[in-house]
Amino acid sequence: MKQSSMLGLALLVTSIVTVEPLTVAVKSAAASTIGAAFTLPASVPKGTTVRIDGSSSMGTVNQGLRQRFEKQFPETQVTVETNGTATALQAVLEDRADLAAIGRPLTAAEKAKGLVAVPVGRDKIAIVVGSNNPFAKELDINQFAKIFRGEIKNWSQVGGSGGGNSPDRPARF
Repeated sequence: MKQSSMLGLALLVTSIVTVEPLTVAVKSAAASTIGAAFTLPASVPKGTTVRIDGSSSMGTVNQGLRQRFEKQFPETQVTVETNGTATALQAVLEDRADLAAIGRPLTAAEKAKGLVAVPVGRDKIAIVVGSNNPFAKELDINQFAKIFRGEIKNWSQVGGSGGGNSPDRPARF
């Protein structure tokens, strides 16, 4: 993949309006050409192919990016796969993908392998409950955050009935 193609694609990704970090992981050599400004290149070489893999949560975003990039540069091709974060990161390391679009920061171990995170946006979480749910109007954002982090172990901690009934499990990323 040509470096300017990745730079243009990174610029397109910055238009995402999103609270959890969304990240594009690239090898460290490629990251040095991206820079902080994300300037869209005037052109990319004919026949350039950009290979993106990533988490399924990024699939729709990546398809939109593919369409915009190919429209801007009609003689290019962007392939998009959603094989999951771990597979996508391994694909970048093995030069089977140019970018890994993931919904979390890189771990220290992933960074040690030469991957570099290029944050591109934030992701919002919607909380939806039925109208008959006892917490429909009673659960505040701080309580939800504690449930999400696994700090609340029983519904009685947020005004529910006790008896061992607990939130399923803390969220994992």
